[in-house]
Amino acid sequence: MIIIKEPIWKTRSIGVDIERRNEPVQISFRKVDGSLLYPHTYKIPDKNYPIKWKKGGHDLIDVPINDLEVIC
Repeated sequence: MIIIKEPIWKTRSIGVDIERRNEPVQISFRKVDGSLLYPHTYKIPDKNYPIKWKKGGHDLIDVPINDLEVIC
């Protein structure tokens, strides 16, 4: 399972290593009252997202949060 501590606010997306794109995703960011902002477990849909290379040699994809599919 991929745990995202905080989304990319500017683009309202998450960055995911391309090799882990088939794993379930949880976003653990909490609101001021302590509740989860995105309380579900999500699946990344099978779409082609642009690949970005990041420091450390990892190929990442930026997946818009609105594209994520709720699995539970």
